[in-house]
Amino acid sequence: MRFSAPTSSSLSVISSASSTASLGRQPSFTRGSQRSHPYKRPSAQGKPLQRSLSSKIIPGGFPLTPQTSHSTVVADVPAATPTTNTTPAPHFFSFGSPFKTTPGQAFGFGLPAAASFDDAFSSKSPLKAAARLFGFPKPAIQTPHLAKPEPKVNRKREKMLATLHTGVPHLDAELEQLGNKQLTARYNAHKRAAVRRHTEQRIAMVRAEKEAENTRLRLETDRLQAELEAANARAVEFSNQTESMTGQRDQQRNLLRQERNTHRAEKAALQQTVVQLRARIQALTGQVEQERESREELATLIKRLLPASNVFEQYDYTWTRLKARQVPHAALSVDGFAWPVENYTGHDCLTKAAVKDFLLNQKRPGATAPGTSEKSVFRSEVLKYHSDKFSTLVLPTIIPEQRAQAVEVAEIVSRHLVELNTAAGAR
Repeated sequence: MRFSAPTSSSLSVISSASSTASLGRQPSFTRGSQRSHPYKRPSAQGKPLQRSLSSKIIPGGFPLTPQTSHSTVVADVPAATPTTNTTPAPHFFSFGSPFKTTPGQAFGFGLPAAASFDDAFSSKSPLKAAARLFGFPKPAIQTPHLAKPEPKVNRKREKMLATLHTGVPHLDAELEQLGNKQLTARYNAHKRAAVRRHTEQRIAMVRAEKEAENTRLRLETDRLQAELEAANARAVEFSNQTESMTGQRDQQRNLLRQERNTHRAEKAALQQTVVQLRARIQALTGQVEQERESREELATLIKRLLPASNVFEQYDYTWTRLKARQVPHAALSVDGFAWPVENYTGHDCLTKAAVKDFLLNQKRPGATAPGTSEKSVFRSEVLKYHSDKFSTLVLPTIIPEQRAQAVEVAEIVSRHLVELNTAAGAR
C-alpha cells in the first residue's frame, strides 16, 4: 500500500482517541462519595473492572496477556501474517527507519499495525481506531461505568430479621420466606410481647422495692420511738438539774451586777482624774509657752541693745564658753544663739553671702590677723557646725522643744560653710 500523510480529520480522531483512552486513568470513587447516600453507592465490581481495563487501554500499562514476540500467536487475536512484498510500506512511526514493527509489536502485544491512517481510522469508534493504530489488544469491555449495580438492600427488613433471629436454622429460614406484611406483623407482636414482659418485670421490681421500703420504715419508726422515750427521760433529768441551778445562777448574777457597778464607779473616777490631768498639762503648757516667749523677747532686746561692734565679740565669746562647757543646760533659745550673721531673724537671713560677710568682716577680731587666710577661717567654722560636735556641745544648751529647729539651722550654716571652704581652696 501507498503511504498517505495524516490529515486534520485523522489528527482529530487521534486526539479524541487519546482523551477516550485517558478515561481509564480517572480516579475511582472515593470513600466519602460512597457514603453520600446509602442507596446510591457504586457497584463493588467497578473498581477492579476499571483497573483491569486501564491496563488494557492506557499505553504503557501492564497488559493481561503475556508479553511475547511478534511471531508468537496470541489466543484471542490472530498473529500477523507476512505480506508478499518484502519491503514494508512506510507507516506513521517509521519514516524510513530500519524498525519493521509497530510499538505494539515491539512491546509484545502481537497485533499488526495498520497499513495507513485511512485503514486505521476506517472504524467509526475512535477507541478501536487508536487500539488498531498502536497495536493494542481489543478490550473486552469498552466502558467500565456500565457495570450492573448492586441490588438495593431493604434495611428495615434486615433489622426485623435480625431482631426475630432465633438461632434455629429451620425457624430462621421460615422467617426469611415470609412477606413484608407478615414479617412486620410478627415483628410488632414480638415488640408488644417484649414491652409486656418489661412492664411485668418493672411492676414486680416496684412491688419488691415498696415492700422493702415499708419494712425499713417500720424499723425506723421503732428506733425513733425508742430514741424519743430516752430523750424524754433525759429532758426530765435536765429539768430537775435546771431548777437546782437556777438559784445558783441568780446568786452569781447579783454578784456580777455588784462588780459591774463598782467598775463603773472606778471608771468614772479615772475619767475625772484624766480630765484634771489634762487641764493641768494645758496650764503647764501655757506657762512654758509664756516663758519661751519671754526668753525670746529678752534675747531680742539684748541683741538690739548691744552695739554693732560687739556682735562679733559676742559670737566668739559664746563659742569659747561652749567649748569650755560653761553654758548651763537648756539655757539658750534658737533666736538667742550666736549664729554667723549680724542679725538672725529666721531661715531667710542665713544666706551664703551673709555668712561670708560676717566671718570675713574687718571688725571681727582675728579675721585680719597676719597669716590668716579665708580657707583657714572657713575650715575652723566648718568644724564648729559639724553634726557630731554640734550635737555634743550645742544641743544640750538649747531648749528641748527648740532643738529640732536648731539642728535645721545648723545644717543650713554647715552647707554654706562647706561651699565657701571649697571655693576658697579652688582659688
